[in-house]
Amino acid sequence: MDTTTRLQSEILRWAQTTIDSISEQELSDDWWGAYDEDWDVNIWWDLYTYRVTAYPMVEGMLVTKEFLPCGPLMPAWKMKDDNCSICGDPMGRSKGENSQPVRLPSGDEFAHFICATEEEL
Repeated sequence: MDTTTRLQSEILRWAQTTIDSISEQELSDDWWGAYDEDWDVNIWWDLYTYRVTAYPMVEGMLVTKEFLPCGPLMPAWKMKDDNCSICGDPMGRSKGENSQPVRLPSGDEFAHFICATEEEL
């Protein structure tokens, strides 16, 4: 894996963890955060998914002419209309206050918080 591909993958993984931990209101349709002192990351809504783009920081200034597209992602809370990968019930409503969707360690599956907790994440 070349350096650029590795960086894109690391930033995308960081972005996924970040949006899974913040609320829908905070994320909105356009969110910015610092990956590190060299990269600023924009997470933005584009039709049916969030996109992640990283911009280099040079001497403390954001360089918008250069950017690194990192890929699409989806926050766990957006999966509330899907079915739980563990129990199969609809998420977001069937398990009471423990219905909120969470991402399973595989990264591609989602489950109720209570189901994931019972599976000992």
